[in-house]
Amino acid sequence: MDTTSTVIAIASIVIAASRTLLALWLRLLWRTRLEQARHRCLLGAARTLGPGARLDLDADHGPGDRLRLTITPAPTCTEDPAA
Repeated sequence: MDTTSTVIAIASIVIAASRTLLALWLRLLWRTRLEQARHRCLLGAARTLGPGARLDLDADHGPGDRLRLTITPAPTCTEDPAA
């Protein structure tokens, strides 16, 4: 191989590797922002709960990436305290 072919081959390898790294970095950035938005959403939901209420979280990070929240309100007293 001559010098030109060697330079082109090395440049192609470097460009392919840098594109792969850029794609991974962009995916990580997108995932980080998604997790930050999810965190803000969960904090907002937790702050609105009254005392004694319960928030159950079920997260599935598979191909579907599912997040299920179950909010159980605080038990209420049905008896008359004056009786």
